[in-house]
Amino acid sequence: AEVVGVDENADLAILRISPLGNQTAKLLPVTIATSALLGDGLTAIGFPAIGGESVTVTKGEISGFSNFLGIRWIKSSISISAGNSGGGAFNASGQLVGVPTSLGVPGNNETTDCRPDRDTNGDGEVDEDDECVSMGGFINTLSPGSSAIELAKSKGLVP
Repeated sequence: AEVVGVDENADLAILRISPLGNQTAKLLPVTIATSALLGDGLTAIGFPAIGGESVTVTKGEISGFSNFLGIRWIKSSISISAGNSGGGAFNASGQLVGVPTSLGVPGNNETTDCRPDRDTNGDGEVDEDDECVSMGGFINTLSPGSSAIELAKSKGLVP
């Protein structure tokens, strides 16, 4: 695979994947959902890095939204193993709604399962100055698929 775009704030990367040969199944591009509404059903698919040898599938729904670093993050009722960060969360039509993600604690280079998602310092903004709120050993926040569209456009790719 070739990395063709990265958005560190959204914890996203766009990869161009080429078949290994003529015997490989035809690859199809991922269709990205253009909207996500509260209560929409989701199916998360990933390959856990910890203790897993198979793909995992988990179902849930969009339970809310939060804003951080100028991104409208999608909250979900799905408890996704931290090893599945980078997998996909899809709607009933098979469109990518978001990508399970882990974000580091502000001021700390280590990735953890937490994110500043409320105004903990009382300055009226949710930003890197707020405390990282622990999400336990599971991810329930998704980087929005719409960020991938914007990233693709910024790199001159046709989404």
